[in-house]
Amino acid sequence: MFGNLQSTIVNGIMRIFSFSLLLLLFCLSACSTATRPSASYIEVQQVNGITISLATEANPKLHLPYRFTVSLSDAQGQPLESPHIYLDLDMPAMPMGLNRPIAEPEAPGRYSATTVYTMAGDWEITVVAQIEGQEYRAVFLIYVEEEEEEEVAR
Repeated sequence: MFGNLQSTIVNGIMRIFSFSLLLLLFCLSACSTATRPSASYIEVQQVNGITISLATEANPKLHLPYRFTVSLSDAQGQPLESPHIYLDLDMPAMPMGLNRPIAEPEAPGRYSATTVYTMAGDWEITVVAQIEGQEYRAVFLIYVEEEEEEEVAR
């Protein structure tokens, strides 16, 4: 009789311990740096009376997709349409070949594109927009961090 009671208690304790361990692992994984949201990077430039802004995640890492949002407006702040807009990503210290994602319209004057950084270091992101037959270019600088050892080990 005591053997069955003792076995039942031990099984109950083991189940509670297993559940607690799984809960702890879940909580720790939720707190890891890989799942924390990043701050935003937003920069605005004036080019010949046109305002071009670029928004993306700050502190980007290698080999992960990142979304870029470009906004275009005139001197009065009204959104501008562009039939052709793309990003030209390059590393000044080491040219990387062509990386030119085409931006798709999201809303009046707002466009988005997605791309991946292939190397750590300083990057130039040139927004190229055609507005009423004229080409506008704005160059934005961003630093891409090395992969952390924990992320490389995955």
